[in-house]
This record gives sequence, structure tokens and C-alpha cells, in this order.
Amino acid sequence: MEKFNIGDKVRILDVDEIIFGDLYFSDGDITEVVGFYLGNKDMPGLKATKGPDDELFVDLEFEGHAIEKVNDGNAKEFDALLDRVAKLEAKVAELEGGELSPSEEEHVRTLVARKSTNEQRKEVLAKARDLLAKIQAKSDN
Repeated sequence: MEKFNIGDKVRILDVDEIIFGDLYFSDGDITEVVGFYLGNKDMPGLKATKGPDDELFVDLEFEGHAIEKVNDGNAKEFDALLDRVAKLEAKVAELEGGELSPSEEEHVRTLVARKSTNEQRKEVLAKARDLLAKIQAKSDN
């Protein structure tokens, strides 16, 4: 059984496997451990991403398989996978001639337009190179 600490980031894998999970989370939500039920380290309190209360306690013995600990690297990989899935869904819908709802189209457009961290880094480096070349050209004159 995986142990959690306060502040650990966790991903909700299956809300249907957590009692009242669908009231507090959606599959794929990333949240954090904010406490433990009466000091019981086998029942971490997860910060709710929706719902009526601030947190929900998860019994690791019975519901632990429905969550997983994540780190920042995994979250970035997960975001990249979500972007790829959104692009593929749009392409499949286009090839099948199916229609996306307006909110789905907007979501896909947003994901497609969003640049990855690596793309942003490349742009900044290219701008820095251009600026450096201009400065060097001015100093040579």
C-alpha cells in the first residue's frame, strides 16, 4: 500500500471506485493530500476539486487503487498526453465527418494553440540569438 504525506500530489484514476468520489472529483483530476482522517495515515484527505466540501478522505485499503501519487514531471507528461489525445480526437472527428460540439471545438482549438514548454523555450532562445546577433553587428560597425 502506497503511503502519502501532506502536500503530495495525487491523480484521481477512477472516481467510481471512491465512495462519493464523483461528487468531489473527475477522472484525471490532480489534487493534493491536505490531511489525514483522525491521524490515520491510511486515510488521507484529498483536496476536493468540486463538490460540497473542501476535502474527501480516501481509505487506502479499499480505495487506494483509484488514486496514484504524481510528481511535477509526471503532470507535464500527462498534460502533453492530454494535448495529443485532444488533437487526435479532432482529427478522428474530421476524418469521420462527425461534428464536435462548440465547447469541444473550443477546447481542441485551445489545446492545439497552446505551446509546449519546449516550444516556448525554443522561441525564447531564437529571440535571444537574434538579439545577440544585432548587438554584435552594431558593435562591429
